[in-house]
Formats: sequence, structure tokens, C-alpha cells
Amino acid sequence: MGEARRKEARRREASPDAERLFQFLSVFAQDQFLRTGEVKAMFDGVRADGERVIIPAPWGDDREKDLILEAVRIAFRGLGVVRYGMLSEVWMARYDGKDAKRDPDVMPRDRDDRIEAVIVAVVEPPVVLFGRRVIIRPWDGGRPHLGPLERNPNGMDRFEGRMMELLDD
Repeated sequence: MGEARRKEARRREASPDAERLFQFLSVFAQDQFLRTGEVKAMFDGVRADGERVIIPAPWGDDREKDLILEAVRIAFRGLGVVRYGMLSEVWMARYDGKDAKRDPDVMPRDRDDRIEAVIVAVVEPPVVLFGRRVIIRPWDGGRPHLGPLERNPNGMDRFEGRMMELLDD
């Protein structure tokens, strides 16, 4: 295998720093949820010199989310961020193409089979680490908590979207 191919193969794997950030964010989400009962959306940017930049993301709707994501993109560019992590509570649903009710044009928030979860992601181009922690609300009224970290849930081999595209190429 040539040197160029070895370098490319290595770049498909996350660096140890990206893996540490992924694990840190998972534990941080657990602690925040136990303390407050929610996980506020946030970005944790890491500059080339290792300095971290925390940006809260208090969006309420899709329009606000678009504005905040553009502001984060601009901030990351100006600050020289080379990798970032993010946390957000989300609704998720599975799309398998077998059921008309599982139309991919219907957002998870509008589906009866949705689940609540906290997503944990780290972007270190071209690698994206992705996982979720399902929000468990006990039927007996017990204290809600997060389930264990599931990497690439439901066999997802990649996670894409506007929150994963905040660094310049």
C-alpha cells in the first residue's frame, strides 16, 4: 500500500483527540441531564492549539436553528476551529422504506413512532463520530435518565446534515 493510501486510510479513523471529545460529551450530557432534566444544545469547538470554544445553541425553531448554525460556522472560521463536538436533544425515527407511515418527508417530530434522544457527535473532517443516548422516561414516574451511549444507532454508517457541516473544506 502506497504512502498516500495509508494516509487516506488513517484519515477515515478519528484521532485520539476526537475520540476523547466524543466520550467527554457523552458523560457531560449524562451529568447535565441528571442535574437539570434536559440537555441544552451546544457546540464545543477545538482550535489547532487545543483551546476550546463553547457555544450554546438555544434555538427554538428551524429558522432560529439556521441562523445559529450560520453564526457558529462564522465563529468557527474566525477562531480557527479544526474539530468540534455537539450535543442536542432530538426526536429520531427510523426510515426503512417498508411502511407508508414511515415516509422520510415526515419529520420525526410529527411521527408517532419517534423516540427522544440526545445526539452526541464530533466532526473532524472527513470523519464524523455519531451516537445517541435515548431519553428513558420510566412508566412508573421515576426520574428520567439517559440510556447508554449507542454508536451509529440502527446501523447508521454515516450521519449527515447541516450540523455536521460547520467547518470550511
